[in-house]
Amino acid sequence: MFVLRLWQSRFNLPRRLFWKIFRFLVARLNLFAVSIDFQNSQMQKLGLSREDGLVKLNDVLQNVMGKPYDERDGMFSEHLVLFSSISVARPDINRILEIGTFDSRTALILSHLFPDAEIITVDLPSEMPDFHQTYNRRASINEFVVKRDGYIKEAMNVELREVNSLNLCNWQEYFDLIWIDGAHGYTVVAMDVINSYRLANKDAFVLIDDIWKRVSFSDAVYKSVGGFDSLTALVSAKLISEYFLFSKRLGYVGLFIRRFIFKRLFQKLGSDFSSEIGIKVTFPKHISLGNNFSIMRFNSLIACKNSSIKIGSNLSINENVNINASNGGYIEIGDNVLIASNVVIRASDHDIFSIRQNKIQESHVPGKIIIGNIVWIGSNCVILKDVTIGDNVVIGAGTVVTKDIEKNRTVVGSKQTIIS
Repeated sequence: MFVLRLWQSRFNLPRRLFWKIFRFLVARLNLFAVSIDFQNSQMQKLGLSREDGLVKLNDVLQNVMGKPYDERDGMFSEHLVLFSSISVARPDINRILEIGTFDSRTALILSHLFPDAEIITVDLPSEMPDFHQTYNRRASINEFVVKRDGYIKEAMNVELREVNSLNLCNWQEYFDLIWIDGAHGYTVVAMDVINSYRLANKDAFVLIDDIWKRVSFSDAVYKSVGGFDSLTALVSAKLISEYFLFSKRLGYVGLFIRRFIFKRLFQKLGSDFSSEIGIKVTFPKHISLGNNFSIMRFNSLIACKNSSIKIGSNLSINENVNINASNGGYIEIGDNVLIASNVVIRASDHDIFSIRQNKIQESHVPGKIIIGNIVWIGSNCVILKDVTIGDNVVIGAGTVVTKDIEKNRTVVGSKQTIIS
């Protein structure tokens, strides 16, 4: 008991060290990274093909740098894949603005991805103290500038303008693609975002590097929530309808570690397991997962001591799905099942009479849910206890399932209307 109290203490040094090491490993190994499938789905929402973009990018990188794309290699990250995917889908892009030149390798790659476009890259004048004191340039500033200018000269269609990006307030030029990669702290990143909004043509792409939703500390150059807050403000003001967040790196090391850990947590875990961030699992020793199991972010697999979940092979679960067999319930899902976003599968409910008597904890009534093979469950469906769903079934979006569905059926609506 004393050890438990010590561990739970706010000022407990071992606990604080543990979480500090844990957060360090998460950051270094990208433990909560995303899968290729999720990254593909995000790009598809913008009409982009990551696969086609990666093919073109590898050709460009092989030509420019003598090596293919590898996210573990220095500056390489998904922003290059995004650029390449855009170049495939939008050959009409004529003008590109890069905010934050650094060593100009990104500008060089852009020049090969968009050989017919005019590319302008802006960075602080090299004689400014802020230029010297950031990104470890002070010791070899002359060498850095010579190398940067060499890449600019090699690029042919790139113009370097040495100017503080805040001067974009006075520009009257417009662009089809803008890449924001300058200072990431307040107030510069916020102004870069707003200026880019003003300078973007209709249907332009504006990409921002290093978006942080929350940070443990902020500074003026490397890290802040300024970019995220600026995007949120633009949506709130209805100046833009939405934005998309992409993982900067997919984190293959993290995916491997998660598979290694989960293999030892679950009752059974088949091959080819992939998961996104934000997965909630309780009593994994009561959960069995088959082969080729793919689960996206913000999902729940809930079991308890007297309940279990059994899932077959080739299952794909979209975002924000709750599969809940707690309080004595049992859920079994067959092979080749697709579950769309915002679905609830709940194998127990409450007895209203117990609730009226203030017996909340005693009000659970457990049941079973059996889902067959080759089933597609549409978005926002709710499947309640004591139902069996046969093979070869499609359940339309928003359907509330309260009774059995025979095999070879398509069902829609709250009354489970059979349409085929």
